[in-house]
Amino acid sequence: MSSPVRLSISPTPAHVRTVRQVAVAVARVVGLSDEVIDEVRLAVGEASTRAVSAHIGRGVSDLVAVEFAADSADFVVFVRDEAESGSLVAEWDRQGTDTDTIESFAEDLARDAAAVELAVVARLVPDLQVSSTPSGGTQVRMSWPIQELI
Repeated sequence: MSSPVRLSISPTPAHVRTVRQVAVAVARVVGLSDEVIDEVRLAVGEASTRAVSAHIGRGVSDLVAVEFAADSADFVVFVRDEAESGSLVAEWDRQGTDTDTIESFAEDLARDAAAVELAVVARLVPDLQVSSTPSGGTQVRMSWPIQELI
Protein backbone atom coordinates (compact mmCIF):
# COMPACT_ATOMS: atom_id res chain seq x y z
CA MET A 1 0.00 0.00 0.00
CA SER A 2 1.79 3.09 -1.22
CA SER A 3 -0.12 5.77 0.68
CA PRO A 4 -2.15 5.74 3.88
CA VAL A 5 -5.93 5.59 4.02
CA ARG A 6 -7.35 8.26 6.33
CA LEU A 7 -10.82 8.64 7.81
CA SER A 8 -12.24 11.39 9.96
CA ILE A 9 -15.51 10.54 11.68
CA SER A 10 -17.85 12.56 13.82
CA PRO A 11 -18.06 11.15 17.35
CA THR A 12 -21.16 9.07 16.70
CA PRO A 13 -21.31 5.38 17.65
CA ALA A 14 -22.88 4.47 14.29
CA HIS A 15 -19.69 5.55 12.50
CA VAL A 16 -17.62 2.89 14.29
CA ARG A 17 -19.17 0.30 11.99
CA THR A 18 -17.86 2.23 8.97
CA VAL A 19 -14.37 2.29 10.48
CA ARG A 20 -14.53 -1.50 11.01
CA GLN A 21 -15.56 -2.04 7.39
CA VAL A 22 -12.72 0.12 6.09
CA ALA A 23 -10.27 -1.71 8.39
CA VAL A 24 -11.34 -5.05 6.90
CA ALA A 25 -11.08 -3.75 3.33
CA VAL A 26 -7.61 -2.30 3.84
CA ALA A 27 -6.38 -5.41 5.68
CA ARG A 28 -7.53 -7.52 2.72
CA VAL A 29 -5.66 -5.26 0.28
CA VAL A 30 -2.53 -5.66 2.41
CA GLY A 31 -2.98 -9.44 2.23
CA LEU A 32 -3.57 -10.39 5.86
CA SER A 33 -5.12 -13.78 6.63
CA ASP A 34 -8.82 -14.05 7.47
CA GLU A 35 -7.97 -14.85 11.10
CA VAL A 36 -5.83 -11.73 11.45
CA ILE A 37 -8.43 -9.64 9.62
CA ASP A 38 -10.95 -10.65 12.31
CA GLU A 39 -8.50 -9.46 15.00
CA VAL A 40 -7.94 -6.20 13.10
CA ARG A 41 -11.70 -5.64 12.83
CA LEU A 42 -12.24 -6.23 16.55
CA ALA A 43 -9.24 -4.19 17.70
CA VAL A 44 -9.98 -1.23 15.44
CA GLY A 45 -13.63 -1.34 16.50
CA GLU A 46 -12.72 -1.28 20.21
CA ALA A 47 -10.17 1.52 19.76
CA SER A 48 -12.64 3.56 17.71
CA THR A 49 -15.42 2.96 20.24
CA ARG A 50 -13.09 4.17 23.00
CA ALA A 51 -12.27 7.34 21.04
CA VAL A 52 -15.91 8.10 20.18
CA SER A 53 -16.96 7.44 23.78
CA ALA A 54 -14.22 9.77 25.05
CA HIS A 55 -15.46 12.54 22.78
CA ILE A 56 -19.10 12.02 23.77
CA GLY A 57 -18.28 11.75 27.48
CA ARG A 58 -16.26 14.96 27.47
CA GLY A 59 -18.52 16.90 25.12
CA VAL A 60 -15.92 17.14 22.35
CA SER A 61 -17.38 17.59 18.87
CA ASP A 62 -14.05 17.39 16.99
CA LEU A 63 -13.58 14.55 14.54
CA VAL A 64 -11.95 11.24 15.48
CA ALA A 65 -9.09 10.42 13.11
CA VAL A 66 -8.27 6.91 11.90
CA GLU A 67 -5.33 6.11 9.65
CA PHE A 68 -4.34 2.83 7.99
CA ALA A 69 -0.82 2.38 6.61
CA ALA A 70 1.39 -0.48 5.50
CA ASP A 71 4.92 -1.04 4.35
CA SER A 72 6.72 -4.27 3.55
CA ALA A 73 6.94 -5.21 7.22
CA ASP A 74 3.90 -3.88 9.11
CA PHE A 75 0.22 -3.04 8.86
CA VAL A 76 -0.38 -0.09 11.19
CA VAL A 77 -3.58 1.58 12.36
CA PHE A 78 -3.73 4.85 14.30
CA VAL A 79 -6.86 6.00 16.12
CA ARG A 80 -6.63 9.58 17.45
CA ASP A 81 -9.09 11.49 19.57
CA GLU A 82 -9.06 15.04 20.89
CA ALA A 83 -10.72 14.35 24.25
CA GLU A 84 -8.62 15.01 27.33
CA SER A 85 -7.02 11.67 28.20
CA GLY A 86 -6.59 12.36 31.91
CA SER A 87 -4.60 9.66 33.68
CA LEU A 88 -5.33 6.98 31.07
CA VAL A 89 -2.12 7.38 29.05
CA ALA A 90 0.12 7.81 32.09
CA GLU A 91 -1.37 4.73 33.72
CA TRP A 92 -1.01 2.73 30.51
CA ASP A 93 2.67 3.71 30.25
CA ARG A 94 3.24 2.77 33.89
CA GLN A 95 1.55 -0.63 33.60
CA GLY A 96 3.10 -1.93 30.36
CA THR A 97 1.46 -4.32 27.93
CA ASP A 98 2.23 -7.89 28.97
CA THR A 99 -0.76 -10.09 29.80
CA ASP A 100 -0.56 -9.84 33.59
CA THR A 101 -0.23 -6.07 33.65
CA ILE A 102 -3.01 -5.64 31.08
CA GLU A 103 -5.39 -7.51 33.37
CA SER A 104 -4.20 -5.48 36.34
CA PHE A 105 -4.66 -2.27 34.36
CA ALA A 106 -8.24 -3.20 33.50
CA GLU A 107 -9.01 -4.18 37.10
CA ASP A 108 -7.47 -1.00 38.54
CA LEU A 109 -9.43 1.19 36.16
CA ALA A 110 -12.55 -0.99 35.81
CA ARG A 111 -14.74 2.02 36.49
CA ASP A 112 -13.29 3.50 33.29
CA ALA A 113 -14.67 1.77 30.18
CA ALA A 114 -11.73 3.14 28.16
CA ALA A 115 -9.29 1.06 30.20
CA VAL A 116 -11.30 -2.09 29.62
CA GLU A 117 -11.52 -1.37 25.87
CA LEU A 118 -7.74 -0.89 25.70
CA ALA A 119 -7.21 -4.15 27.59
CA VAL A 120 -9.32 -5.92 24.94
CA VAL A 121 -7.32 -4.26 22.16
CA ALA A 122 -4.04 -5.30 23.79
CA ARG A 123 -5.06 -8.95 23.62
CA LEU A 124 -5.70 -8.68 19.87
CA VAL A 125 -2.70 -6.60 18.76
CA PRO A 126 0.92 -7.79 18.73
CA ASP A 127 2.26 -4.22 19.05
CA LEU A 128 0.11 -1.65 20.86
CA GLN A 129 1.21 1.84 21.86
CA VAL A 130 -0.92 4.41 23.65
CA SER A 131 0.27 8.00 23.81
CA SER A 132 -0.94 11.56 24.26
CA THR A 133 -1.52 13.81 21.27
CA PRO A 134 -0.13 17.37 21.31
CA SER A 135 -3.66 18.62 22.07
CA GLY A 136 -4.00 16.35 25.12
CA GLY A 137 -6.06 13.64 23.43
CA THR A 138 -5.06 10.01 22.96
CA GLN A 139 -3.42 8.17 20.09
CA VAL A 140 -3.74 4.38 19.92
CA ARG A 141 -1.21 2.80 17.53
CA MET A 142 -1.83 -0.83 16.58
CA SER A 143 0.61 -2.79 14.44
CA TRP A 144 0.58 -6.27 12.94
CA PRO A 145 3.69 -7.74 11.25
CA ILE A 146 2.79 -8.55 7.64
CA GLN A 147 5.42 -11.14 6.77
CA GLU A 148 4.67 -13.36 9.76
CA LEU A 149 0.93 -13.26 9.18
CA ILE A 150 0.49 -13.91 5.47
